[in-house]
Amino acid sequence: LAAREKVKLRSSLEENLPLITADKRALAQILLNLISNAIKFNHELGIVSVVTELTEAGEIRLEVSDTGDGMDRDELARAVEPFQQTNAAKKHIGTGLGLPIAHALAKANDFGFEVASEKGHGTSFTLVIKA
Repeated sequence: LAAREKVKLRSSLEENLPLITADKRALAQILLNLISNAIKFNHELGIVSVVTELTEAGEIRLEVSDTGDGMDRDELARAVEPFQQTNAAKKHIGTGLGLPIAHALAKANDFGFEVASEKGHGTSFTLVIKA
């Protein structure tokens, strides 16, 4: 998908992260949804980054960010609601379930789910996982 959309993928994954207790399939689905959305809603030659870090509190922060158009507060609220799409999302084929599913699976696994987005400056989704 990244090659087809001409989006660069970057990662900075901290080594020696502690083991976590989580549903492996759910975590994979969350990452798939977040990364594929970051690619779809980016610009040609844009960048999608996946970064992990261990906080001083012992939590794992896993961030997926993009350099796309970003969303304002109203678009962001719609993006995490099932079957809702932002204006940018309407240009793409989809059901509007990617982010709501990622959000629901994060909650079901007791992960924190943070979103930061600014119109014109991209979007960042962060999972906070207790180790």
